[in-house]
Amino acid sequence: MMSSASKAGACKGQAANRRWEDGRSVRAGKGKGKRIGLAPFLASALVLLAASCGIPSYPFLAPPLAPTATPANYTFTFTNNPDTSPIFDGFILMYRLYADAADIAADISALGTLDPEQDGLATLRKLESLGYARIQSDLSVDDLAEFMVTVSFNEEPTTASAPGYLYQTLYRENGKGFDDISSTDDDLKNSETPDTVYSVALYVCSRGLDIELGASFVTYYSQFVQLGSFQMRTPVSE
Repeated sequence: MMSSASKAGACKGQAANRRWEDGRSVRAGKGKGKRIGLAPFLASALVLLAASCGIPSYPFLAPPLAPTATPANYTFTFTNNPDTSPIFDGFILMYRLYADAADIAADISALGTLDPEQDGLATLRKLESLGYARIQSDLSVDDLAEFMVTVSFNEEPTTASAPGYLYQTLYRENGKGFDDISSTDDDLKNSETPDTVYSVALYVCSRGLDIELGASFVTYYSQFVQLGSFQMRTPVSE
């Protein structure tokens, strides 16, 4: 059994390695390496230790880095952030289609400033309220290394790829591809003055799975990062 002095020392040491933002713990240390199968259980052990100290604890997921849109190549890119929690499990892409590219700025403004040290659940709900939808393809990655992901709309099918880590064909929430858009689709913001081609805007976050008491898994989200927007090749339907 841990003595009172040892327990107090553990609590003090843990508190020194965390900063607190709106009740969320923000990891101060840095580390790289491949995640192993016991990582979720180790993360849960740390949560239990924090709870025994009376400290509220939540896994912190660092958002992706270096978001870039390259309209000339019809690509978005971002880099995985290796300085994150071992519960990291992949990415979530949120997208919105627009008949008029001029409408994108208003939605970005409505979303407001995104604090990278907060989790992304509230942002996810706000994106959904603005009409953004989740790309249905599974973007799971079981590695904490630093690597770049390319989301390519250059040709169909649309893909997300990171050599050695990830390759997935991307499908919209309704299961269709990005070359099959109807004016009545729920993931499209229509316009009375449409462009000749549709535009797409993307946000990305890191996803994590943590096991809690009772052996149930809980999903956590990093703050979302705006990847940008551009006009696709898909012509606007009549």
